[in-house]
Amino acid sequence: MAVIQRKHRIDWALEYGLDLFNGRLTVTNDGTYLSDYNWTSAGPGSYNLTSGNSVTPQARTNTSVKYAIGDWQATLQHRYIPKIDDTSSRGNGRNPLNYDYIDEHSILDARVRWDATETTRLLFGVNNLMDEEPPYVFNTGNNTAPGLYGSAVVGRFLFARVTQSF
Repeated sequence: MAVIQRKHRIDWALEYGLDLFNGRLTVTNDGTYLSDYNWTSAGPGSYNLTSGNSVTPQARTNTSVKYAIGDWQATLQHRYIPKIDDTSSRGNGRNPLNYDYIDEHSILDARVRWDATETTRLLFGVNNLMDEEPPYVFNTGNNTAPGLYGSAVVGRFLFARVTQSF
């Protein structure tokens, strides 16, 4: 059987900045909305693994607030995926526990950057600041969708980076 893929999507990126307390505050929002995403039967905001489709949210957004002052910059980012329906398990007996959807999911990340010199930059961050677990996905074989909820699978993750230009 041939798998037919059809997508209709809207992508956006918005940014607003203003000078505040001798620094710069910037708010950004970007995301994707799928009005149609069909392989064989799964619709937007749903998944149907029996048709070869993976978990496909109808929408997803990233919103960040960044404040930069002098050599310092702090960023807080919120990643959001709304509830996703499971179209593959309704009425066919494959889902005896009635997991008919995947819960909505929110992740917060935080970063602080310091430009120590003209050639040295230090970055410290935390991905999944609140240590959110990934939502349960019934019929993937591994309880979630790692490709979609990857940072939640890892859990809270601290990191540091030094960038040196020569």
